[in-house]
Amino acid sequence: MVADRIGLAGLALRGTHTTNGTEPMRVHISFHTDNDAFHTSDDYQEFERVMEDLKTSIGHNNNGSIRDINGNTIGQWSWE
Repeated sequence: MVADRIGLAGLALRGTHTTNGTEPMRVHISFHTDNDAFHTSDDYQEFERVMEDLKTSIGHNNNGSIRDINGNTIGQWSWE
């Protein structure tokens, strides 16, 4: 399981990016990997799928829920 390999039951990422050289944008991504969707023979498959979904969602919204392949809400993301 991904969580076992990295020693976490969830994932939290924070980053900043300056768009105009003065005020940084902040990105917050947090989701849990301790459910059935992440218990597969390929530990990273669901993680990669979630990250691909985020790539699309972040381009069209300012915040949202993160869902696993089974439709369960496993976290949230936002950027300011």
